[in-house]
Amino acid sequence: MSPRTNLWGIPALLLAGAWASLTAGCLAEIGDPDATPQLKVDSGVEPDAGFLPEDAGTPDAGAGPVLVEDLNTLPTSTRCVDLGPGEVPLAVSPEGHLWLGTSTTGATLVRVLDGWDAAAEQHYRFQVGAMTRVQAWTSTSASFIADGKLYHAVDGLRTEVTVTATLSADATLCGDPTEKAFVYSGGTLYQRDGDAWYVWEGIDDALSTDARILSRDGACFGADDGVWFASADLELWQLGSNELRRPAHRDGASQPVLLHDTPMVLAGGNLLVGPMPWTEYTFEHGAATAMASAGDYVWIQAGDRVLRFDGTTFMLVRGSAGALFPHASGGLWVTGGGQACHFAPQAMLRVEGVSTGAQQIGDTFSLEVRASDEAATVDVALDGAPLTARRVADGWFVYGGALELGWHRLAVTTPAAQVSRTVLIKRLPAVERSFATDIAPIYTTHCAGCHYDGNTFGAPDLATVEQWRNLADKIHRRVVEAKNMPPVASRLPEWGEDEVTVINEWLSGGLLP
Repeated sequence: MSPRTNLWGIPALLLAGAWASLTAGCLAEIGDPDATPQLKVDSGVEPDAGFLPEDAGTPDAGAGPVLVEDLNTLPTSTRCVDLGPGEVPLAVSPEGHLWLGTSTTGATLVRVLDGWDAAAEQHYRFQVGAMTRVQAWTSTSASFIADGKLYHAVDGLRTEVTVTATLSADATLCGDPTEKAFVYSGGTLYQRDGDAWYVWEGIDDALSTDARILSRDGACFGADDGVWFASADLELWQLGSNELRRPAHRDGASQPVLLHDTPMVLAGGNLLVGPMPWTEYTFEHGAATAMASAGDYVWIQAGDRVLRFDGTTFMLVRGSAGALFPHASGGLWVTGGGQACHFAPQAMLRVEGVSTGAQQIGDTFSLEVRASDEAATVDVALDGAPLTARRVADGWFVYGGALELGWHRLAVTTPAAQVSRTVLIKRLPAVERSFATDIAPIYTTHCAGCHYDGNTFGAPDLATVEQWRNLADKIHRRVVEAKNMPPVASRLPEWGEDEVTVINEWLSGGLLP
């Protein structure tokens, strides 16, 4: 059973953190009064558990910032388009479509520019007020908030997505609101799963009303299986299946972004990459004043230059100052001075068929890759293993199969063009497993003889769902991958592949209580 409970009859549950105690919480759905799982909220956890307490977000004593200088220049072509009167940037799609909006009386006019094709423009008119928190998906589809309502638009036709409440103008969202999504508005977190919306009760005791969701190319999840939030004073929070943790708190920082699963912020004109611990960078071209991320790169405005950072290497883009709108296919829109300018590295990469953060039940997938340099060679690898790609009319076609349960990394590259594209996809189990129904009986029969509280031979206690969750990665390595637990010498005849499969399905299916 998914962790959901009735919206109007929530019991109060005690939530204990490593440094503070907070009020209760759970995930709520109208019409399901029986399920009452806990939402555990930790304001900080011990460093040896992989997270930092709130005062540990400072570089080690004596360690100064790294100076970024003498950079190689990233070859780009530049194309600029004049903005119309009152026209402002709204969002950019993962594939490079810049959505621009002009507010009129009772309507918003939208123009969509294509980062690949200067002649390709789309024009729409939406009978709504100012569009905020727009998530562009393609040149023809987007999700957005306007007039306190959530909408999903395709080919100029907007559909209201009912969320049971009026949304604040600064509400944020991630994911497709018609299928799987999160919306955070005024201290309330809404989750869309299938045909229903749910409410996380008690989460407002931890997250401030000014917190916002940090999405990854529109997706809610990455390989860390968490949804990230950042408050105005830069508390970073991560929500798991029923646990909210604060990995770090960085006063004075701003503009938080995620590069895959790594949070980055700006502070004092420097870039901080963290948070375990923070690594700090300062720039010879001047103070860092703006930052945005997409795909495999973070783009930073430093002085009068734009830099591209892949987590390891900085490259210089000879751009001008303005608002940064990067896209996952590898390019960057910069708006300012009455223009929208697109900086295009050689051989940008568009991917169709799969998207980052995608979760599927089947074990097969296929994708089509198009490079802006039609002569470019495209390489695709799944978890480091090369896949066969064949050239088709508009690019390359790749087919892969036999996905194991869990997250997988598709790496798309053009070796000669200094461009890459990472797409994270997850294979979900076909059946839903819970700890109470599926894992606890396995523990009782096969694990309890050694893994109990107070044993004298060092085996970790696995009597509760929290302890299984804390050790999920280690359990996967020992039970699913190495298959050396339970030890052969103490393994019962009833232990077999069925038990391994059930544990793997539970680990890959959300660690449900």
